[in-house]
Amino acid sequence: MAGSWLQHLKSLARRIAARRDESSAAPEAGQSSAAAEDGALDVAIAPAPVFAGGPDGFWEFSLEVYARPGVAPACLRLQDRDGLDVNLVLFAIWAGGAKGSLGAAALSRAVALSAIWRKDVVGPLRRARRALKAPDVPVEVAGAATLRTRVKSAELAAEKLQQHMIAPLVDGASSPVGRAAAEANLAAYMATAGLETGAAHAAETAADAVILLDAAFGPDE
Repeated sequence: MAGSWLQHLKSLARRIAARRDESSAAPEAGQSSAAAEDGALDVAIAPAPVFAGGPDGFWEFSLEVYARPGVAPACLRLQDRDGLDVNLVLFAIWAGGAKGSLGAAALSRAVALSAIWRKDVVGPLRRARRALKAPDVPVEVAGAATLRTRVKSAELAAEKLQQHMIAPLVDGASSPVGRAAAEANLAAYMATAGLETGAAHAAETAADAVILLDAAFGPDE
């Protein structure tokens, strides 16, 4: 099933790149329905981030990619619609750029460790943060807002600890590094997560994945 996702990602990336080229060549016709369909044409292409190794390299890469236009909402959709762990999505992409293709054992270990950490730590913090945004009880508004800020900081710290935990697993990855390796890693994770290429939201899932890949490597040629 990973192979199916890999083909899906590559095909969609090429199609989006072609439409982006068409949009640049013909600005007047660039606002087509295809842009709304794919959701990736409006992403600004910036220089590729640094794929430094080590836990801090993974974290800095993630911060840089996440700040790029279109990435944050794409990550939220992959998380809430598809049930993916954004840290694992970023891990798959970073590993491809820093070390190469992940082995099945390394990916399985990253998924297993992250599932425990998400259940015990990140998940409860995230639920608390979201609950504090609009509490169901008549709690003091200012106090809830202050607490939400603190919880948000704690959630971010927990996500950083998760990255530090799984980053060393890339040491066994095989070169060559680059977009192809990142696509293979991401396809393998999506398959491991049980996502089907024939699912109702498969096209949207692939488009959001391509947004992250383009933010990390530039548009596929």
